[in-house]
Amino acid sequence: MIVMNTLSRSVGRCVHGLAFAGSVAVAGMMLLVVADVALRSLLGQTIPGTIEYVSFWLMVPIAFAGFSLAKRRGDHIDVPLVVDRMPPGVRKACTVFSECLLLAFAVTVFWYGLFSALERLADGETTGASGTDIAPTRLVVPVAMAVLALQVADDLLRTFTSRKAGDDRAERDS
Repeated sequence: MIVMNTLSRSVGRCVHGLAFAGSVAVAGMMLLVVADVALRSLLGQTIPGTIEYVSFWLMVPIAFAGFSLAKRRGDHIDVPLVVDRMPPGVRKACTVFSECLLLAFAVTVFWYGLFSALERLADGETTGASGTDIAPTRLVVPVAMAVLALQVADDLLRTFTSRKAGDDRAERDS
């Protein structure tokens, strides 16, 4: 149990680190857009590449950073009206099945995203309008999916080792 708790805390650090990066991206996007609008209003000038930086450098981490945090907190969509009426064994089987599907999805997107990112890095992908280098932003997808896969694997391990699915969330998050 000590190994699982240590593993879970390590996964939690990754999840919270990714969420922090997403928060920094939100703050950066807010500052960049406000500065761009202010400059346009006051001086009639814009910050070159604002749309590209917001669309590629900031929006991608914002979109992907929250997946694993929502999973860790249990903030994902569920159907308690149906699930709560199931016998405990069926409920646990449904939990394992849905976790396995999510794990397969996360690993598939990680794998595809990694090879796509490596191709784009090798090509030196840029935007057409301003020539902004956007290739490194492609690495956000595989990183986020790897962290999500780790979180799902942690949840699966906990499901298999606990009597009731989700009964140790408070212990894990401490």
